[in-house]
Amino acid sequence: MIEKKLKISTGEEIFIYDNVFTSSESSHIQNLIEGSYFKLGTRSYNSVNSNQTTFFQSKYNLDDVEKIGFKNNLNYMSIFNKHLKNYNRKINTWVNASTYLTDYRFHVDKTEVEGGLTQMYYANEKWDDNWGGETIFKNKNDEVEIAVSYKPNRIVIFDSHISHKPTNLSVKADMYRFILVTQFE
Repeated sequence: MIEKKLKISTGEEIFIYDNVFTSSESSHIQNLIEGSYFKLGTRSYNSVNSNQTTFFQSKYNLDDVEKIGFKNNLNYMSIFNKHLKNYNRKINTWVNASTYLTDYRFHVDKTEVEGGLTQMYYANEKWDDNWGGETIFKNKNDEVEIAVSYKPNRIVIFDSHISHKPTNLSVKADMYRFILVTQFE
């Protein structure tokens, strides 16, 4: 497992972990995600009639999260104990499935006052850098400052109040961009 820490100029930290799971564990996770029930979802509105922020989403309950098996992996438990053990996992864990037609907006998962951490797992087993899908982060001055490449088997953890969004995918991307998100408060 490879660990990196990036720091935004306004002080916020982003933690990146690569090669967290074995190849068979990573394959198991992608298979579970691909077999999930996806429906049209939207982050900002209650209606899917807005073509600006609508995408495919699968919401996970506690049983679904247990089936993924994160806590059976020693690398993940090391990450969990370092960052997340003092937080409660929110009930809403989900997977977003993006295509080149998905148009995301900058957003925060929680306000700074609410606090919390966001964990993202990049779930695709195969991804070409030319397909895009990086997660970009803004500093408190509303300037884009960090881009985290979408790499298979990567976990990214950051304060939920950091503004972020994925970049658009290339029309040449031959699959969905799957990202498993869990929030901790």
